[in-house]
Amino acid sequence: MKRSTSFVIILLLAQSIACLTQTLQDASALIEASISSADLNAKDALYYTFHEDDSNIVPDILGTPPMPKLPGTQWMIPVFTVNSEYRWSIQLDVLFIEGIPYRRLIGINNQKLPPELMTFESQKYDRAVATIHTLSPQQRQQRLVSPEDRPSLYIDPKQFRSFYSCKATGHEKVDKRSSTIVRCKPLNKLQESNTAQASGEVTLWVDEQRPFFHRMRLVLDHTLGQYGRGTTFTDTWSLIDGVWHETSAELDWVGAATFSKNIETPAPTPGFANNVEQTNRGKEIITFSNFKKFRTESRILNP
Repeated sequence: MKRSTSFVIILLLAQSIACLTQTLQDASALIEASISSADLNAKDALYYTFHEDDSNIVPDILGTPPMPKLPGTQWMIPVFTVNSEYRWSIQLDVLFIEGIPYRRLIGINNQKLPPELMTFESQKYDRAVATIHTLSPQQRQQRLVSPEDRPSLYIDPKQFRSFYSCKATGHEKVDKRSSTIVRCKPLNKLQESNTAQASGEVTLWVDEQRPFFHRMRLVLDHTLGQYGRGTTFTDTWSLIDGVWHETSAELDWVGAATFSKNIETPAPTPGFANNVEQTNRGKEIITFSNFKKFRTESRILNP
């Protein structure tokens, strides 16, 4: 089984809108204020580098270990087992080259890279700097929406305006900050409009002091690429140094395809089939930390 080791959930940001002056009491007002805040916050967040740890856990259902590769390469990642689960992880430093996020690999399974991979990563970075320097504004925007070598699920908050029915249902604390819980159910016209995007029931935790999507949880309602119905994504942002930063993203994925597995039984049972249908499952947990503000984005390397 081959799976990518990384995924990206990208919060597509709306254009700036006028600040709401009315008291934020209903779900639509909370969402509008959060979209506006997210758009402004995105510019400030681009001035911070950070560390990323991407961990994967896959139960041993198939009986054969997964064969993960580093995104965009043929380098195999060593897999180890813990309590009948396959595990692996990669560590990256995320920096920005002329406003474009770049993930530089620094470790595998919390171990330093071998010399040949360090050389490969250094050369890859030099090529990225030169390439990004030549991008058009349109190409830069595309890179922000869909980073290279990283499959993406898309959640566009603007969809909550027209394609979801949203209702504030209560209050809860996230990171010790009070949040209003907003539950959104997709309308039929969302599926009719585009099945290539992520959709399903969404729960939002909107910060009450500074309106923002503090946490967002999506339960996928249809198969999308390698992910099956029931896949759950939870994204958490935290306020650090006055700026909202993504601090964790958890993907509890359900495989899009089922497979047959022979289950041995002590004795034949009339009417009982030994072959059962099963679905591959797993979890990917990405944590972000060590946020540092920088002044210079990058140094252009001349050939």
